[in-house]
Amino acid sequence: MKSSKDYVQWELENQKKLCSEYRKALKGLPEGRMFMSNRGDKQYYYDAESHDYIGRVDNKEVAGKQQRYFLEKSISIMENNIKAADKYLKNFKDYMPEAVMDSLPGAYKFSTLEGLPKIVAFADGENWGNQHYDRSMKYPEHLIHKTMKGDMVRSKSELIVADILYQRRIPYHYEEPMLLGGKEIVPDFKIAVRSENRFKYLEHCGMLGDPGYCNSLVWKMQQYMRYGYVPWKDVIFTFDNMDGSIDTMTINRIIDFFFV
Repeated sequence: MKSSKDYVQWELENQKKLCSEYRKALKGLPEGRMFMSNRGDKQYYYDAESHDYIGRVDNKEVAGKQQRYFLEKSISIMENNIKAADKYLKNFKDYMPEAVMDSLPGAYKFSTLEGLPKIVAFADGENWGNQHYDRSMKYPEHLIHKTMKGDMVRSKSELIVADILYQRRIPYHYEEPMLLGGKEIVPDFKIAVRSENRFKYLEHCGMLGDPGYCNSLVWKMQQYMRYGYVPWKDVIFTFDNMDGSIDTMTINRIIDFFFV
């Protein structure tokens, strides 16, 4: 399972790379500060030192200075983030059950992980993710895409979501049925969220141009809400674009925010 250390390490590398790209983008952009004067609904830009008039918002030098200032501000923020991440990683200690067990005196070591308190057992969600569970087998002929974990799923989009979860070591069950008011609901993904010590559900919504699919999706959302599952708190949604394409960057960000 992905830990906060893994996430910080990923962010560190990402921001270092982005910083380097932003510094390269600074080359050729005009230097120096400017200020803006409003006259009615029009804006006029001036050099901050000489007070010489530069131009209006569509002026090339004005646009260049705005871009430079944005990039410099972004670089400053990321440089502080990089320092904070470096400090965090140097002081971070693994808190997974096995690591803590290794650090305990002999008298306090469990003979097996089964002796751990139940609340700790949840933290070892990776084992849960690999356990056998009852899966929905409706329309088995549609289970045609094999994930990295070995599950068979129904669409290429679900394949992408499942593989992102697997690569990030976020444990999940695919299409594990649940009963809500006596009615069977089949979530796309049931996910163990270690940081919150609970499960959340992820519904990936494709085929948005199909009225029948949309009606089924609305019904499913109504059942969740009727029985106390709050959208974007307990049930998270990702979507295909209307042309059937999928934005993996957005899905990664959603997974980062709700499931790490």
